[in-house]
Amino acid sequence: MERAVDKLIQISGWVARSGAAGRWDVQRPEADTLTDGNLGHNECGAAGHALTALAPPAHWLGVRGSIGKLDTAAARGVLKRIAGERPLWVALIVAFSATAAVRGEIAATSRVEEAISADLLERPGLALRVAREALERQEFRPAEALLEAIAVRHPPIADHADLLRMRARVESGRSDAAIAMRAAWEARDSPLDAAFFTLLGRAHAAKGDEVAARAAWETAAEAATDPEQIAALRVSLASSWARSGERERAANEYLEVWTHYPWSEPARVADQALGEMREPLDEPRRGARRYSERGDAFFAKRSNEEALDAYDRALALGGLEPDERLRVVRQRADTLFRLRRYPEAAAAYASLPQDDHIRIEKARSHARSGDVPRAIRELESIGAQARRAHAPRANLLAGLLAEGEGDDGPERAEAFFEKALRGRSTTIAAVAGWRLGWSRYR
Repeated sequence: MERAVDKLIQISGWVARSGAAGRWDVQRPEADTLTDGNLGHNECGAAGHALTALAPPAHWLGVRGSIGKLDTAAARGVLKRIAGERPLWVALIVAFSATAAVRGEIAATSRVEEAISADLLERPGLALRVAREALERQEFRPAEALLEAIAVRHPPIADHADLLRMRARVESGRSDAAIAMRAAWEARDSPLDAAFFTLLGRAHAAKGDEVAARAAWETAAEAATDPEQIAALRVSLASSWARSGERERAANEYLEVWTHYPWSEPARVADQALGEMREPLDEPRRGARRYSERGDAFFAKRSNEEALDAYDRALALGGLEPDERLRVVRQRADTLFRLRRYPEAAAAYASLPQDDHIRIEKARSHARSGDVPRAIRELESIGAQARRAHAPRANLLAGLLAEGEGDDGPERAEAFFEKALRGRSTTIAAVAGWRLGWSRYR
């Protein structure tokens, strides 16, 4: 920090030598200590802009008059070196000089603003990065000033800048200022609504207004597309209901997350909360239906071990309608196949009503268990019924299995491929034709 300040003081020297130094009025005692006593009021000039931004918000300096002309080339050279060491200081100068110009505190045509904006504000991506880095360091006021300048200068990304401003206000505990941003935000159509209203909910919750917080989070959940974000919002809603004494509604929200987003971090929070709320609640929450839906969520994410556990629990608890129970048994069989537990998968498929699709999956399980002849027989019996929708696939699979079975394997395989070629599926016929041609070529 000291090196950066020293370089900024060098700028004030150029200002002083130009004969047009600005005049600073001091609003706090011993303000000259900002420059270690080495500079008087008339020498602060451009350095004063940056040094002011470094001071706590309560001690910002007032400024009258005009900065005047500045050696732009020399200033830019120093500021570029500063940017390489500590980019925030460049941002501080830009932000402060820009906002001060708007307020009429310095001339709107300040050469400080002109020189620096050419190197930062005209590069919005870099400026946003600098602002984010400032937020990470919890330098909220300077970051917010820079973000305001970005929003004014670059309207197409104003929503990105304003979202970061909203974050600065929420994380710095300025809830009223954060809530005040809603009206301006709603005047635009932004894909960042979910993130903005999430922060708005936090601001309302910090003020103890749970009703407004829940309304904001509901809006955010409707706009969100990321499942993890939706789960986090539902947990926030549940926590808010719990703080309001609405335990039933809180439990329902937690249960939704536990059921439909079980792979997410918020689901672990929900699981713990439901465990703690179990005693005061009369109705058992996590029944067979919930476990079956939880298994489906895991299955969709290919979290197969977790899916199998959920399906087993659903079947063990009982109480499922007959059609739902059959669906869970089938899902369980598919999960076992995914886990390469093929003998168990074959048994699970055998326990289901034997339509052609189930029989094919059972045959595949037998083949992968090592019982290829049994699998071929099962597939052959399906493929023999040429008008059946699954016959072409059954013949193709039988041919693929037969290729490696004994001396007559290739001949049997070709017969299966010919049947598949005559089937109604053009996709399967194309594969069967290629396999048949390759077999005869060999």
